[in-house]
Amino acid sequence: MSQTAPPSMTAPPSPAPDRDDPTNFAARGDATLSYITDDMVPDVTAAMTNVYNNAVDCYNNAVAADNSADAAVVSQNAAAASALASAASAGAIAWVSGTVYAVGDVRWSPAVRYTYRCIAITNSGDTTDPSTATDHWAPMTGPTLVIVSATTRSMNLFEHAVLENASASTATLPASPNAGDWCYVTVGNARADNVIARNGSKIMSLAEDLTVNWHYITVMLRYIDSTIGWSIV
Repeated sequence: MSQTAPPSMTAPPSPAPDRDDPTNFAARGDATLSYITDDMVPDVTAAMTNVYNNAVDCYNNAVAADNSADAAVVSQNAAAASALASAASAGAIAWVSGTVYAVGDVRWSPAVRYTYRCIAITNSGDTTDPSTATDHWAPMTGPTLVIVSATTRSMNLFEHAVLENASASTATLPASPNAGDWCYVTVGNARADNVIARNGSKIMSLAEDLTVNWHYITVMLRYIDSTIGWSIV
């Protein structure tokens, strides 16, 4: 259905009946009564039908727009993840055993040829290839998917946590993030009371935890700075 312009309204007869003009009162009264029954009632009914139909169309459009917005958020998050991975991977050099890497460093694995980002350091240097050192390296081909069956999850950087416990669950963001760090949280339990805990950093400039009240939505958070904290992308 498409929205339509309101119908035209028939003008009432003029002049109206006037008790000070008894000669014409009856004729004008009959004309006014005929107008009410033959013109005004049908006109008002048509106008009310038009308003109702347009309201139904607006509601249907709003529902469709909301569904499109949900799909757009999912697509946007996926595109952002791909862009981040591509940008971070560009110009990466090979990982070297025994080297001390800083959190955020990007290297490609000589073992599998994929690119990884350092998420934790060892002062003595890494000796395990990034493809298997999952406590120190996260793959840059996309976030590491973690299915969370408990009610709490302490998240790692560049992780995608899917909350699937039947009860309300809390995903706690990584502590002491650096600018550009990111992670995902997906509501997989159809609840509207799961929480993303800020863990000392702000979320969208607020010193508050975030309650995710959309079913099955995926939220991407990227750390900006101490003023903004984690921004919802």
